[in-house]
Amino acid sequence: MNTTTSIDFDNNEQIRLLTNLREDIRILLSTHSKGIWYQMLPKVFYMHFHRDIHLDLFAIDNILLFLDYISDLIKYELPSNLNEEDFIIELNDERKVSLDRIGNVKFQRDILFKQLENVDFKKRGEILREISIIDEYEKFQKENFHTTHEHVALRFQKIRSMIDICLRHLLHSSSDISSDDLFQLYEQSNEFISNITPLTQHLSSLK
Repeated sequence: MNTTTSIDFDNNEQIRLLTNLREDIRILLSTHSKGIWYQMLPKVFYMHFHRDIHLDLFAIDNILLFLDYISDLIKYELPSNLNEEDFIIELNDERKVSLDRIGNVKFQRDILFKQLENVDFKKRGEILREISIIDEYEKFQKENFHTTHEHVALRFQKIRSMIDICLRHLLHSSSDISSDDLFQLYEQSNEFISNITPLTQHLSSLK
């Protein structure tokens, strides 16, 4: 297997390219429930996206070397016959990123990025893959972080409007709600107060 290793790698650009390419591979495989013959991946990729896969940007001239870059995304079994070089790859639906394995993502990413400066070409794909996994995980966390904040804010706004309505009636009319209903409402509000107290204490401590 010959590889062109004379390319002057821009590590940040390669990470960006690989992260985008991995997402394309994920999308492509999700549309092929029975998998794709691996040697056909460049052709199937072109048919789906109408553009080349451009493994040459990673100095790869043999597609088998690309396995290191996407091994966590796919399921496959290498052929038992050494003369065969083709096999079916499928999307790994059970792929999960372990929080324990990732740990301090920024620290681990910095270490991996530094290793890229002097890494052997054979290990380059593995390191780029691990950095991409971290970047994908952080992107997922950020997207869900903002979504969660938005949902909580909308829910609190709804609760506040409902409380305002109740306050207006309770302060001006005492006969609209029975004493039993008021007592039940009062008791049930204890759970809400206990749930929101840690959040309010945390936010109050922020400067």
